[in-house]
Order: sequence, then structure tokens, then C-alpha cells
Amino acid sequence: MVFVNLSSPDLPAARDFWDAVGWGIDERLTSEDALCLAVSPHIRVMLLGERSFRELAGKGPVDASAAVETVTSLTLDSRFHVDQLVERALAAGATEAREPEDHGSMYSRCFTDPDGHLWEFLWIDDDAA
Repeated sequence: MVFVNLSSPDLPAARDFWDAVGWGIDERLTSEDALCLAVSPHIRVMLLGERSFRELAGKGPVDASAAVETVTSLTLDSRFHVDQLVERALAAGATEAREPEDHGSMYSRCFTDPDGHLWEFLWIDDDAA
């Protein structure tokens, strides 16, 4: 499995946002200071309160509203799914980070979530690769 660990200053608001996007919550790995998003059967995103993030990383998180700590990029099955997910995120309070990019065999869109994290969702035509 892949675990992506990000800080979140407001876990209840993060839960509301990601519920609206449509990602499930893995309650087995969720606590008062950690929210586990079930992205796929093999990918989990851990949103951690500052205390838990500091314990894991050995130092505090960056201010994601002022600096980019990472760009989390994930592929989806189709352009339609990319647009669908990003549109749900925008409706739930995300901000589009840039215009969609269409390269024919690759399509991507980016948004910044309410915590300031940058997300990119891509569709890649496997037949063209």
C-alpha cells in the first residue's frame, strides 16, 4: 500500500470536504488527530493534526497556504472521471490551481484543497503510451 501523509489544521472541515469529493474514510485508521482517506484499495491519504504530523515527521508541517510541500498526483480511468472529481472538489471549496491541460493522450487538472495542499488528477491514454 501507499500512504501519503499530509498535515491538516482542521480535521472536521477536511472530513466534510473529502466526503463531498466522494472519497471514503477508513475509520480503522482514523482517530481524533488523524483522518484516513481511502483513495483506492492500495492508496490511503493520512491527514494528520499538527501533533500527529510532528510525531511522524520529527518536525512541524509547512504552511501549505504559503508554500508547496508536495504535488500529489493521481491517475483516474478517464477524462470524464478527472473532470467529475475536480468539479466535486471545486463545489466543496477547492480552488482550481491552473487551467486544464490537454495533450491528447494525457489530460490533467489541478486544485488546491481547503488545507492548501496541491492535487493533480490525470488521465493517460494507455494505448498511446
